Amino acid sequence: MMLFNMDCVNFLIKEGIIPKGAGIHKKTHKAYVYFDKDGIVLQTLPKKKKGIPVVTGGNFGNFTVGEAFKTADEGVFESIMNVSQLISHYNISAKQLHIESGALILYSGKLKIYLGKKKRYDDEMNNLARVFETAVKEKLTLEGTIHMENYKAGDSIVVDPPKKTNKNVKKTKKKEEN
Repeated sequence: MMLFNMDCVNFLIKEGIIPKGAGIHKKTHKAYVYFDKDGIVLQTLPKKKKGIPVVTGGNFGNFTVGEAFKTADEGVFESIMNVSQLISHYNISAKQLHIESGALILYSGKLKIYLGKKKRYDDEMNNLARVFETAVKEKLTLEGTIHMENYKAGDSIVVDPPKKTNKNVKKTKKKEEN
């Protein structure tokens, strides 16, 4: 199961109606729209359920509970559905899938994974799952950025560590002083 974080105020203004059975947060007027692996809208709720990745960014269209989700860009939606199915299939821990100019960015733990703009992500997600399995077996913490925009089967996956900021440097200096 995946979900979209929707600003229902924009939806209501655009459509002039309240979606039947929509769960809308009374103060923020936001809703989380939950959909299954086939893109069927299951429900809307005013709060996010734990453990379900959020899809952000992008231009989402109308939705009706029990029907397939519609977007302005069906190609992006197909990519989202492909990645969401692969996340489930490979049991990848994901907290967010962000759409930026049609390209997908996956957030998992302390990793930011640039998947790029493609129709299918089978090779990327298969090998990403292997990286996560290895990290768990070897008790490694993965942190940083992975660029898979131009990934091809057989390519190595490189984790670029996070850039040190002044904040990180100060923490390191304090540890050295103690």
